[in-house]
Amino acid sequence: ALCGIKVPAAEVAPAAPSLPWPALTATDRDVLTRTLYGEAANETEAGQIAVIHVMRNRLLRGPASRFGGTPAEVCQKPRQFSCWNANDPQRARLLSLDPASATYQRLAAVVDKAWVMPDTVAKADHYFASYIATPSWAAPPAHETVRHGVHQFYAGVR
Repeated sequence: ALCGIKVPAAEVAPAAPSLPWPALTATDRDVLTRTLYGEAANETEAGQIAVIHVMRNRLLRGPASRFGGTPAEVCQKPRQFSCWNANDPQRARLLSLDPASATYQRLAAVVDKAWVMPDTVAKADHYFASYIATPSWAAPPAHETVRHGVHQFYAGVR
């Protein structure tokens, strides 16, 4: 109190939480956004967040030689996220996505939200669309953790 007058404490913004994974660089955010567009543009937000969590779980699981050492490397690792495969029709679509577009901005906001929130897929680091044949990697000891839309998420993949 100053001369009997209560002076409000200065408002201090809370410190950013310390995350057990790296913050996103501009390149990582862009590649994650484009990957989300290619892999799950038509999923619900919860399904899109789940896809981002698979990417983050791969980064955390490592090793970098298997999944990649940055979020961008995880997404663009050959034959991992099909939208980046050279022969996939989604590749041209995701590469042409304008960062100023409403679609890009909406998906980038999902990336930002998902990156800092707790895991929603019980450590799953793989998923596949239910309209394709079940991949061999989905056999035990792998196990399904959750489903969102057409995607089935798996943990314990060797």
